Amino acid sequence: MMIRTTTTMALCALMLAACGDEDAQPKDEENARPPLVDVADEPPGENCEHGGRRVATGLDVDGDGHLAADEITAVAYVCDGAPGLDSLIRLTPIHREGSCEAGGLRIEVGLDVDRNGELDDDEVDPARTQYLCEPDPGWTELSSLPGVQTVYSFALAANTTDGSPRLGFMFTDPDYRQTLIDESVLWEGQGPYNGPNTYVTYRLDGAGDWSAYEGRGTPQFYRYSELLVLRDDTYYTTNYAFGSNSLISVIKNGGEGTWVNTAAFAGRKAHSLSFIEGDLDHVYFIAARAIGGGLNELAFERLPVDGFGLANRWERIAALESSASDVWSPKLTNAGDVLVASYILGDRASFRATNDLAGIEAAVDGEAGFDFAEIASCEAAILADAAWDGDYLYVACVDDEGALELRRAELVDLDPPLAWEQVETAIEGAIEAIDLEASATHGVSIAIRAGGRLRVYTRLDDAPSFDEPLPGHFDHVHAADAIFLSVCDFEGDRVLRTFRR
Repeated sequence: MMIRTTTTMALCALMLAACGDEDAQPKDEENARPPLVDVADEPPGENCEHGGRRVATGLDVDGDGHLAADEITAVAYVCDGAPGLDSLIRLTPIHREGSCEAGGLRIEVGLDVDRNGELDDDEVDPARTQYLCEPDPGWTELSSLPGVQTVYSFALAANTTDGSPRLGFMFTDPDYRQTLIDESVLWEGQGPYNGPNTYVTYRLDGAGDWSAYEGRGTPQFYRYSELLVLRDDTYYTTNYAFGSNSLISVIKNGGEGTWVNTAAFAGRKAHSLSFIEGDLDHVYFIAARAIGGGLNELAFERLPVDGFGLANRWERIAALESSASDVWSPKLTNAGDVLVASYILGDRASFRATNDLAGIEAAVDGEAGFDFAEIASCEAAILADAAWDGDYLYVACVDDEGALELRRAELVDLDPPLAWEQVETAIEGAIEAIDLEASATHGVSIAIRAGGRLRVYTRLDDAPSFDEPLPGHFDHVHAADAIFLSVCDFEGDRVLRTFRR
């Protein structure tokens, strides 16, 4: 009986058997026509002594969804063993695996040793596994937001509920602000909540372009903002001068916010916020915190999600560093039920982790004993970042010569030392800025600025998928179905551009 399967996916690599054509791969210009794979019975003969399967691939030139004889570009054979041992093929959809960056199909083959008609895991011949990949999507630019008079900050995030992307943007431009007011986007709060600047949150509309849906006038300005979208609620961080110090402010849902007194570090990143899956009633924060008398500390704190718009309800947990004068680039990273903190202290990068919710509660009540333990460090570091892909925690350090060190470890147990392993990359050049992201769907990606170019490595062992001479600040994020990159030259055209892959 003839078995025939046709699949519309790009051929990534053909590794079935020695009789296959290893050099047959679709050219980039041919990707407009979807590749097809056709699997059929192969009778006993020259190609397979005992029969087997013939696997043909090619381009669907006429677009009819079927692989015609004149469209075949490569053929391989999966041969049966001795009589009674049939060869079987198993097709499994994948998100990102092997060399399929955009997902595709894993094709496994083997002999039906137990003769049950199914290819069991222990019957798979891994040396003969192949991948049929979805075409590399490349980067597509979304419609740019209007140019503005002054850009203060922007940040990308993915909603923890459904993975949909969000974009926060803070700027000054009376005309664009009036447009947003006319569209009933802005909340017109009074008093300390209002000001000459504008904050807006965007989401994608049905056409795939950014659409403003919430925001407010604000007196704040800051270049190192972050955006967290926790269960559909948005939290955007910013900063503005307050006396001899500053106020770190968190804007919730484009409306009311809360603030905490911090040291006057407006010239560099001084805070970060995130969450722990075991406690969704709070957002967590680290900040270079002013504690009076001209002193400051790197404080670990939390804020009830229902505490916005009220008096200061920050709950202090612990001081990670007794002095924050030499602290740079603090960041909190969610790793499931673990919270990871990273920062530069002097010329040393420190990475800490905790999943001790009971200890946090006790610390809030004033009890001693909570430990946000250090799990990794780097010497002579000027940049640090961390990301979690669902299995591994990745930590990145950039030294004073711009060289990258990337490590990873499983977050199985935080008590013993983590088993770190080096991760090799194809990244070249002296790194001036870095943004590390990871997710179960898209794996690990790194955006860097080096030699005047903005590069994004969506495969760490390959050339950058994005490589453009774009100046300015940048951010990228893993959403559910794509990776998003934003860049804006604060001193140049002040246009916020966003790309999707």
